Amino acid sequence: MLKKFSTVIIHFFYSLFNQIQERSKTSNSIRINLNVFRANSGNWAIYKELSLQSANAFPLQLCRLAHADEISNLISIDFDDNSDIDYGMLDDLFSRFGSDKGLHGYSPAYWHILKSIPSNSTIIEIGVGTNKPGRISSMGAFGHPCASLRVWNSMMPEAIIYGCDIEVDFDLQFTDVKLLQLNQLDLAHWNNLSEFFGPESVDLLIDDGLHTTEANINSLMFALKSLKAGGFFVIEDVRDETLVVWNYVASIKACSDFKFSRFRGKTNNLIIVRRKV
Repeated sequence: MLKKFSTVIIHFFYSLFNQIQERSKTSNSIRINLNVFRANSGNWAIYKELSLQSANAFPLQLCRLAHADEISNLISIDFDDNSDIDYGMLDDLFSRFGSDKGLHGYSPAYWHILKSIPSNSTIIEIGVGTNKPGRISSMGAFGHPCASLRVWNSMMPEAIIYGCDIEVDFDLQFTDVKLLQLNQLDLAHWNNLSEFFGPESVDLLIDDGLHTTEANINSLMFALKSLKAGGFFVIEDVRDETLVVWNYVASIKACSDFKFSRFRGKTNNLIIVRRKV
């Protein structure tokens, strides 16, 4: 009986220790990653949800301060309304090479963009993918790394095409397409990329990488320096909940040389930024 009781007590304290350890990890994570939004009080760690709530509310608060919540600065585009656009060929290429862009309903937007840039354009896509397990960019055993790069190469054989990812599998590199390493969260990587390409040198930049706001805005800052006149920057898979961020960003750049718009796919959005001609 005593042995059974001791076992119960040991399990109880073991479980309690694990809970305390888990809470401590969460608190440390907030202290490191959300320190700007952490309450400046001695018991902030007890009310961790306040820090998360503060970070989540911040973009909408900025919009309200700038009155950007009252006016949409993102022009909504519906390319399907244009009867002159026949994007069936692009849908077929996405399907053939295993890209999910067609399934997401992005073909009309990309058809329009590709027809609007020169045949010898410089194209960069962030988010190449790999089949190797355990990597942050892994697409699983049945994914198709470089799929959309092959589509761009088929559509625009004269274009200079680059694919970027945090962990590049150079075995995937093929003729006419170059692969580069890029950590979207590391500004030193972006500086290297800027030096490599130079200012106003890119016709199309696509962000299909980490899909976080931080990564997207780092990509945008590169695009603002690197796009040619008439060039496009596209952010894929933007959730409706994060459009408030892009409405505010568009309000900041409203009087600049860039036009911000939104294209609604089947489940998510594309943010499309174009440098004015």
